[in-house]
Amino acid sequence: MSGPPEVPLVAESDRLRLRSIHSEQPTDLEFVNERSERVHLYWINFKARRMHYADLDPGDRAVMHTYLTHPWVACDSADRRIAFFLPAPAPSRAVIR
Repeated sequence: MSGPPEVPLVAESDRLRLRSIHSEQPTDLEFVNERSERVHLYWINFKARRMHYADLDPGDRAVMHTYLTHPWVACDSADRRIAFFLPAPAPSRAVIR
């Protein structure tokens, strides 16, 4: 798949500390749903709370205009966490598998 580089998943040990820190460095993060089910995308706000931003059907993509220190989580239809992502300084891709 061509396009922006893929961001790595956030390590399990780092997930409990995830929250947005500041909104100083803008970037774009393209989410790609490679699963066979719809996924829900949430931004993790400054209080470490999930804020619903989008739903992606299988094969769908969405570009989020976000910031470098803003974490995102993808959840399945039962709202179970699938993956956590942190944006990169340059436009990048978060593949949900």
